[in-house]
Amino acid sequence: MSYLQNQDEHALSQRLASLPSAVEVVVEGSIEHPIVVETLDVVSYLVSLSPETLSYEHHSGALDPKVWLQSQVFRSLDITFWGVPTGLEFTALVEAIELYSGIAPQTDVTTRSLLEQISSRIAASIFVSPT
Repeated sequence: MSYLQNQDEHALSQRLASLPSAVEVVVEGSIEHPIVVETLDVVSYLVSLSPETLSYEHHSGALDPKVWLQSQVFRSLDITFWGVPTGLEFTALVEAIELYSGIAPQTDVTTRSLLEQISSRIAASIFVSPT
């Protein structure tokens, strides 16, 4: 299944092909659950756009899908997606993949300066709803 129009698919494929380091997308959940099957479909589609830089694996687990990332660049990040990463979460997943590959997020000088002052680990939970 194609989730994007041809020109968007091509642009995303080029964006993913330019990742500086490979990233693995891990999907956890029971394939008996239709939402997990849909999640695997979305992730395999994304990986098909750049199999040189992306891969995925599936782990059986709880019914609801859980998606997380692994790379050689960042092992200490803990970004997890619960549910199918579609809609706005699809964009967030792509941006997280770029972060895990070693692409620095685009931040202005003021924000970067404030972030550099943080001396301890911070946990943030971001909750989203279908749009």
